Amino acid sequence: MHTDIMMLSGNYNHPYLYGHIVGVYHATIMDVSVPLWECKAVNADFLYIRWYKLVTPSWSWSDKQLPKLQFVDSTDPDAFGFVDPADVIRGVHIILAFNDGATDELLPSDSVVRVMEVYVNKEWQVETSDWCYYYVNM
Repeated sequence: MHTDIMMLSGNYNHPYLYGHIVGVYHATIMDVSVPLWECKAVNADFLYIRWYKLVTPSWSWSDKQLPKLQFVDSTDPDAFGFVDPADVIRGVHIILAFNDGATDELLPSDSVVRVMEVYVNKEWQVETSDWCYYYVNM
């Protein structure tokens, strides 16, 4: 799955948050804080997200510059999160910033959240690094 999303940020500097969907989950949950006979099972859908952070402090059409992103370092407690699918505005096309190269410093190469695969020597292999930067296509 290669899906990137955008959500409202509530930030006045940039209106959106960007994330990469790592997993889509469905669960049946119950509120155990109420007596058992009052419990009602509820189905819940949620997304597991690896967050991007905005690198460029400002961007505009007049500057001819797209918003530049980078994955949040995996050691940051806010690098991953769960999101209600109803909060997702839409999918977004993220462009790789090839000129800036790749890095393996943001996420361990053997991390279970590495989902991108590349075709090398006639076989699919999980990528062990990320691109340093990305652009939001508009």
